Formats: sequence, C-alpha cells, structure tokens
Amino acid sequence: MTGAQRLVCVAGAPSLAYAAVVFMCGWLTVSPFATWSNAAWAVPALPAVAPFVAFVITVHGRRSLLFGGRRQPWETPSARPQFRWRAVLDRRAIAVVVPVGVLVAVSFVWSFIAYRGMGEIIDGRYVLTNHGNVLETVTRREWLEVRTDESRVITGHPVLFGLIGQMGLRSTIRVPSAASRPESVDRIRPGRPGGPRRHADGT
Repeated sequence: MTGAQRLVCVAGAPSLAYAAVVFMCGWLTVSPFATWSNAAWAVPALPAVAPFVAFVITVHGRRSLLFGGRRQPWETPSARPQFRWRAVLDRRAIAVVVPVGVLVAVSFVWSFIAYRGMGEIIDGRYVLTNHGNVLETVTRREWLEVRTDESRVITGHPVLFGLIGQMGLRSTIRVPSAASRPESVDRIRPGRPGGPRRHADGT
C-alpha cells in the first residue's frame, strides 16, 4: 500500500466508524440517533467511501486481469483464474465484507418491505410523508421507529463500500512483477523479428 493509499485509509476511518455506529444502532427499536437530521447521518459518513474510490482506481489498471480482458504475453490460460476478485480481496477481507454486505442487503430489503413513509415534523405534528405528501399522523414513538429505520438505510451503503475500500487497499494484489514475467514466445523464438539471431554453428 502506497503512502497516498494509507493516507486515504486513515482519513476515511473515522467516518467509517461513525457510519458503522449509526448503522448498528439502526437495528434497535429506537436509535439514539433517531432525532438527528438526514444530513447529520449522511454528511459525516460520506468520507468513508473515499478508500473505495481509491481502491477502484487501483484495480482499474489491472482490469484485463480482473475482468477477462485481452491476455498479456506473460499470461497463460491456466494462470488466468487467479486474477479475479480473490486477487484483490484476501480471505480475511472476504470473511468480513461478505457478512456486512448481506446485512446491508437485508436492511435495505426489510426497509423497503416495511416502508410507511418518511418521518417528518410539520407544524409540531409527527407525520409520515411521501414526496412531500402527508400520509398519516403518528405518535412520537412511531416516528422515532421510522427515523431509526431511515438512519440504518442511509448509513448502510457507506459502511459497506467504505469497508471494501479499507480491506481492499490493505490486501495484497498478486500481479506478476516485471522481473517475474516470462519472456513472450515471439521474443524467444529464433528467426522472428526482434528475436535472437541464429549463428552459423546453429547456436
């Protein structure tokens, strides 16, 4: 990991920790963050995604190895399967990212199924709205429960992508170095342009 990547990870860690706390509290019946605004949840959590952006930039240059692009001269068909996501996310990272991804997916689907509206306070009343239209008036307890679900949904994706970025940048990207790459067939085959010349004695 380069110095710039390490700096991005350190800078994004506090936001990831904050988003993770809000997200986990969102599984409670009433979260201690339920009365906070959407901006108070989202804005501090956004920097958590910075390591993911750096991670995507890092693997972008290796897309031929990761996503089945044109084979390079030093690659062989039997060696290509190792250059997949396993090459950029080690087993420890996968063991952490996959459960969190499942948890975020369950949170999103559950909130979609149980959706009643967005919790707002209008003229001193606790109401649920949809695109600005008031759907119903609810009690403060019901409003807090709805806001708790919203806090979990808003912070779930920053947690997931931030975690992928943090774990991905810390994983070893197993790409052959220039010194370890074997010469291409064209370069070692005698008589081809650019290849070694055959001497009169046949050597």
